[in-house]
Amino acid sequence: MLQLVLRQTILLVAAGLILQSPLSPQDNNIIVPNGFGLGRDFVEKDSEHYMSPMEQVMYARGFVNGLYASSGLLRADRGRMKMLKDCIVGMTDTQVRAILEKAIRDKPEQWHQGLVILGMVAIGQACKFFPIPN
Repeated sequence: MLQLVLRQTILLVAAGLILQSPLSPQDNNIIVPNGFGLGRDFVEKDSEHYMSPMEQVMYARGFVNGLYASSGLLRADRGRMKMLKDCIVGMTDTQVRAILEKAIRDKPEQWHQGLVILGMVAIGQACKFFPIPN
């Protein structure tokens, strides 16, 4: 029970900080931090923070949920969000995990980059949002 209360408190504080942060349409400098994990954590068993297959599934769930949540907070283009929804609807969490894992595994030269960036590229390619050179 205490863990649940602590988690809810942390989420409320985080949401409050996000909502209080200044988001202006004139601000062209958007910074995407590395977030949690690097590409190597998804594919290299020797990595210090290696994710087991179940942890990868959990990451994939949070990743998709984060895409949807952040789009609302950041007032993402509705057309793009419809494209994302149309692409992802019906996918399982293990399918999203496989998309992320394949895209990351196929590019070892990018394993030092953040999972959030690599995940955005992987989903972008899978959903054909934009052409990205192989």
